[in-house]
Amino acid sequence: MTWKANLPVPMLVLLLLASCTAPATVGRLHFGVVADATTPAGAELQTFDHHGTAKDEEGPVSVELPLLKCEVRSTALGQDKYGYPGVTVELRSEDAQSFRTFTARIKGREMVVIVGSAVRFKAVVADELPGIAFLSGGFSTEEAMALEAAIRR
Repeated sequence: MTWKANLPVPMLVLLLLASCTAPATVGRLHFGVVADATTPAGAELQTFDHHGTAKDEEGPVSVELPLLKCEVRSTALGQDKYGYPGVTVELRSEDAQSFRTFTARIKGREMVVIVGSAVRFKAVVADELPGIAFLSGGFSTEEAMALEAAIRR
């Protein structure tokens, strides 16, 4: 069986090369640590829910600077061990070691995940993370989908 493409040869080669390259990033996240009594706040950031609506009742979150900037390689919807929806975020390998070091340093403290310029997720870091994080917290499926879409923008 013979397959013949109706594309010019350079276009066909370009398409084949594109399919063999590493996946591009799908988004960018910043990670920060919530300031406490022993550390000065470097920035005040507004907290937003998973739909992007400001949570005015919570007020701004004080976050230490500098923030850790990471490129997101992929995202996927999933479920935590209790069956609640969440979002798996895989960082590029270039950022995974920085993220591991960052989470090891802040173990036991509250971390914020910043999408754009807004805090979209807060959680206590239980252990160092290897460059893949699962963001969960009793989300509905719709909320998990909205968070994943915000990350992928």
